[in-house]
Amino acid sequence: METAVIENGLTASGGLAKTGYLRNGVRSWLGKMRKKTMVPAIRPWLRVLIRYCVCLLAVVGSSPLSDMAAEAETKRRQEVPVIDAEAGPCSVEMTVTDVAVKPVYAAIIRVHISHGFLGMRKSDLEIGTNVDGKAKFVGLPQDTDELLYFRASKGRQTGIAVHSTAKNCDAEYFIVLRRR
Repeated sequence: METAVIENGLTASGGLAKTGYLRNGVRSWLGKMRKKTMVPAIRPWLRVLIRYCVCLLAVVGSSPLSDMAAEAETKRRQEVPVIDAEAGPCSVEMTVTDVAVKPVYAAIIRVHISHGFLGMRKSDLEIGTNVDGKAKFVGLPQDTDELLYFRASKGRQTGIAVHSTAKNCDAEYFIVLRRR
């Protein structure tokens, strides 16, 4: 029987010495086979596949699929979050901006509503703004004499808008957020 020293004093005997296969994984016959036969055959095929994929991506990038993605993005931008107080027919649309008049995304707008006989019915509403800084409150009571204070905040910035549903049922306000 043949014994050979392969690497670092490790020995193998018989046919294992010829193939270089050891149980501890120093070199496997499969690794040798890949290096000798399979890799050169795969490389030209792989190059063709990569070129094909790059061309396909270039064509798809300018196709109607990208137009549909842009359209979906625009639609997502235009969707205004709405919260319903279920207390009347009035509505208020808010646009929250910073001092530089840029829309503020994910600003929180809160309002406390007291209505009904002696203001016994109370609601606390809270909504976040969309990418355009917009949010809408619907179903606000018309019969209340109290002012509604819409408080907007994001981080350390706050702003406020005051609304009277008795004077103006449907309105649109801009809230500018400033540092406290």
